[in-house]
Amino acid sequence: MSLIFEQIANHHTGLLPAKVARKYKILIEDPFSFFRGTNQLFYEDLNQHTFPISPICWICGDLHLENFGSYKGDNRLVYFDINDFDESVLSPVGYDLARFITSILVAFDELKITDQEAIKACEIFLKAYSKILTDGSPRYIDRRTATGIVKRFLSSVEERTDKKLLAKRTIKQKSNLELSDKKGKQLLIDKDLKSLLIAEFERWMKSNNQPPTTIKYWMRDFV
Repeated sequence: MSLIFEQIANHHTGLLPAKVARKYKILIEDPFSFFRGTNQLFYEDLNQHTFPISPICWICGDLHLENFGSYKGDNRLVYFDINDFDESVLSPVGYDLARFITSILVAFDELKITDQEAIKACEIFLKAYSKILTDGSPRYIDRRTATGIVKRFLSSVEERTDKKLLAKRTIKQKSNLELSDKKGKQLLIDKDLKSLLIAEFERWMKSNNQPPTTIKYWMRDFV
């Protein structure tokens, strides 16, 4: 067990201590939270076994049950899809399948759902995944094509206005809006780091034909 602790600590070397401490607190909440937050352990363990050969493509890298959600497209329609790509990598597609199936088994065990039902859920996922590949083209999931719980979710999200979203995530200080930290998800940064971030974002935005003043407005609350 001490080896696992060492692997986790090494993985977070050089990161902000406050952020690491917050993550460690989440890891010990339940088995699924630990599974979510230790993606590196999953692949280190997977690497110790012979894994079936599969095509190479861009994968999510951390595909699990809670990395799906909604986003609004340029056409203003709300879609349901994968919403976490910070660990995307060019890799065998089978890795995403293994990660997702494992997430089903871990989550169902925590929810006290029977092993039989968990295996059935894995089979349903693999059959649906195979069918989409056989059809030869991706299928967009929006309120018009969704069914069941996903349709109900997209219908509720579609009714959410920008004003309501801002009210939920911000607080008003005098004449300005500032990000709210009620859920403990924001971290303050010092002024030197803020200056470096603004300079880097401005460089990137100029290269992508974005107005450089936008980033100064967006960063003004992070003091």
